[in-house]
Amino acid sequence: MTAKAVMFEEAERFGEKQLVFKDPHGLQIELVERTEGPNSRFEIDGISTDVAIKGFAGATLLSHDPTDTARLLTEAFGLTLAKRSETMDRYAAAGEFGNTVDVLHANVPVGRPGAGTVHHIAWRSDDQANQLDWMKQINAFGLMTTEVKDRNYFTSIYFHDRGRILHEIATDTPGFAVDEAFEALGEELKLPEQFEAHRATIEGHVAPITLPKGRLV
Repeated sequence: MTAKAVMFEEAERFGEKQLVFKDPHGLQIELVERTEGPNSRFEIDGISTDVAIKGFAGATLLSHDPTDTARLLTEAFGLTLAKRSETMDRYAAAGEFGNTVDVLHANVPVGRPGAGTVHHIAWRSDDQANQLDWMKQINAFGLMTTEVKDRNYFTSIYFHDRGRILHEIATDTPGFAVDEAFEALGEELKLPEQFEAHRATIEGHVAPITLPKGRLV
């Protein structure tokens, strides 16, 4: 990060060391040192598999009603309260990656969408049948969901909790390999059929991304 002139701070949360920095739009991102889970199988020059990013560690929720958001996590989603500090609680689910959700104790004002903010938190569902089971679970908790929305690569349902956080439950299926080979994922900008007519306009607004080629080890 120093070589790329990225300003960062060192921090620690629940015993895990972190590097905290902001992206070009001001969104705070944290690199978390965590031992759970297998190491990455890819490496590039200067970044070996023992220090490479494994995946998402989790998310931090800033809620307008943190007590009720915590109820959603435990009573509807089945997470458990794992750790607690003076300012934040950590809820955990089974899994090695993306299995922790931290909830700030403070009541945070409702945010406004825009650059530098997070629009929603997404949860995984195996398939659409499982997704519909989750819809019933959320409705039983007293919250209304949207209808199932077809996103071409997956289907989604959305709902707000009482802390005004927007949640998405998205399916794994059919997956991103429906219109390109697995080995070539991410090499081209793929668009659902309904947006293909607007490709030139969309490509004109998308910043180019260049990634170094990694090696599978």
